[in-house]
Amino acid sequence: FKFIWGPVIDMVRFPQFGVRRPWILFAETGMIISLATLLFVPDLVASIQLVTILLFIHNLFSSLQDVSVDALAVDILEPDEVATVNGLMFAAKRGGIIFGGAILGMMVVPFGIKSAIMVQIPLLILIMMLPLFLRERPGDRLFPWSKQEEEEVEEAWYAETEEAIESEAALLWEADHPEEFRQARWVATNLYDNRISPAASILWASISFFLLWGLFAILHVLTSSFTEDWGITFGDVASPFKTIGTGTFLISAILLVAEWLGANIPQIRNPLPVSTLASETAYNIVKGFSTRSSFILIFLCLLAELYLFTDPIVVDIFINEAGWSQTKYNAIVGGVVIAFMMLGQIVGGMLGDRFGVREVSMIGFTLLALSNASLALLNDYWTNTNMMVAYLCVRAIINGVAWICAIAVCMRLTFSKAGGSQFTAYMSMFNLSAVMAYLFTGNMTQRFDYVTCLYIGGALTLFTVVLLWFIDPDEVDRVLEGRFGDGEDEFDGDFGERPEAWYEEDETVVTSS
Repeated sequence: FKFIWGPVIDMVRFPQFGVRRPWILFAETGMIISLATLLFVPDLVASIQLVTILLFIHNLFSSLQDVSVDALAVDILEPDEVATVNGLMFAAKRGGIIFGGAILGMMVVPFGIKSAIMVQIPLLILIMMLPLFLRERPGDRLFPWSKQEEEEVEEAWYAETEEAIESEAALLWEADHPEEFRQARWVATNLYDNRISPAASILWASISFFLLWGLFAILHVLTSSFTEDWGITFGDVASPFKTIGTGTFLISAILLVAEWLGANIPQIRNPLPVSTLASETAYNIVKGFSTRSSFILIFLCLLAELYLFTDPIVVDIFINEAGWSQTKYNAIVGGVVIAFMMLGQIVGGMLGDRFGVREVSMIGFTLLALSNASLALLNDYWTNTNMMVAYLCVRAIINGVAWICAIAVCMRLTFSKAGGSQFTAYMSMFNLSAVMAYLFTGNMTQRFDYVTCLYIGGALTLFTVVLLWFIDPDEVDRVLEGRFGDGEDEFDGDFGERPEAWYEEDETVVTSS
């Protein structure tokens, strides 16, 4: 659902209260209410279907909070703050999971799961106090009844913003140079105009069918336990949507290739023109991926975690080859090693801001490749517990440094106007890369022994280093945000101030022809 939340929070904004802050508050309110509802279920075990639905709703709001907080970080962080803040954020998140899981886990056995929920709710309310009483941008209202603390200039700015939304303002894709961002312009015009390309019309239909397929597939998972006796299930409904979506996507791809080759395909009437706001949001999202570095970063995200196919192999090495018990492995990897990874994330963030996120990430992934291959070199010492624990701790530090700087590169290459969608896409592609890696672990172990697999994993880690070489972390700031250009000084705002590029379309009202 993050793919859905991203465009929604990029499109729907309440600037007088903060661009991202209202969404964070809405998400956290939903999380609190969904958890509190569980307290009114008499028997959680007997009502497992209801509990599953409530937890699903809770995760919906949790994913919205995740997307909104990431988008807020994209908006307000300065280039020399991104890595440090990400290091602290990810380390704190991991520490919170460990600490919270341990404390709440100890409460479940003697007091029951509802006691853990009763502890979680006040903690969520406490966390919610931060966005509730902090302004995203100087001059924002905290509450609808609050009086703005800015002078008449700020009040005029908000009035002008409202007028800009209501008036016939120049469309974003018309304001940019015709030769710039052609793909983004194609998407926006084929959503907004009355006459559009047939390929675009079929492509939008294909995306709609895939979304419907995903919706019914999720409903099937949630309801399968009590709909299996029905004549038709949500899974049966979902299957045709997937088939139709695949077919229409292939047709649109053929038409797009024909147009690219110069075929003169007449335009057709747009069956469902979307609003200016939605079209501009789509334009900003595609525009965010239009820079060279952002485009290369897509492939980096899809390839970066392929080396993780060795993770199940490493577990098997320590359990079966080194003779560790599962309890011992969990204690070491889930305790000491995680602590060293958190240290690596914090230190890596500071190093990234000091020496450059791309450079530190390249060094980090080079060392990570060597450390992944080093386990193969140390095969004679797999039974030496002290050496293996030392190896895991050193590798955890390197892993933390490398990955936190890679994530900082992703945040640096995220367009602030598409912060919810673009950064979410990068993180999702990392996850997809990991899933693909785990899928071919079995094939790799059938073809090669463990030592060879570890060497291959080390080599795959270097893909990230090669792609980082061609990436410029400043490109989005320079090309899209208007920073660092033509000898201009860097944006030097206080906490919560975003670059003026975010607001420039609202500050100037231009009547379109």
